[in-house]
Amino acid sequence: MNGDTNGPETVDQWFNLAAFTAVPSGVFGNELRNRLRGPGFQNFDLTLQRHLRFSQKLAATLRWDIFNVFNTVNFGLPNRNISDAATFGTITSLSSDPRIMQVALRFVF
Repeated sequence: MNGDTNGPETVDQWFNLAAFTAVPSGVFGNELRNRLRGPGFQNFDLTLQRHLRFSQKLAATLRWDIFNVFNTVNFGLPNRNISDAATFGTITSLSSDPRIMQVALRFVF
């Protein structure tokens, strides 16, 4: 490590690439453990449920599940392979799915 690792924190360059140099095979570097942090993660899920009773022995439950309600983009971790200069420090993946909804109907008799 050759200095400050703070970078622009964009998907094209998450940390300061100049702060790192490759070391020969079999040699330990001097980077501190857990010094680099990836982007934050936010996820909100919502469930709406309605129980309907038709008679003493017949009922139904209608359920609507929404995952990632606000459709928040959660980026994956930056690429850490220093030998690949084209992708080192870039973010090329997502760590969660986009908004997903499902509806369920359950009959009880």
